[in-house]
Amino acid sequence: MAAKVSDRVQQLVTQAAELAPGELVALAEAIDSLLRRDETVADRHAVIAERIARVQAGEATTLSMEEVERTVRDELDF
Repeated sequence: MAAKVSDRVQQLVTQAAELAPGELVALAEAIDSLLRRDETVADRHAVIAERIARVQAGEATTLSMEEVERTVRDELDF
């Protein structure tokens, strides 16, 4: 039984069909590497929680949204 393809998946498939052969191989390899992840959702959540704890404890450098926006605008030459 095939699952219904979402509009987003259909869009991606359509765009993938336009890739050059080498690009298509690279895309397939990238997708394959995502599917082979050993990391579980719980593992990923633990990593995120640890990062949040570091930021809250002041042990990580953070940027304000204004700093991020300014940096992006500077890099993109707006």
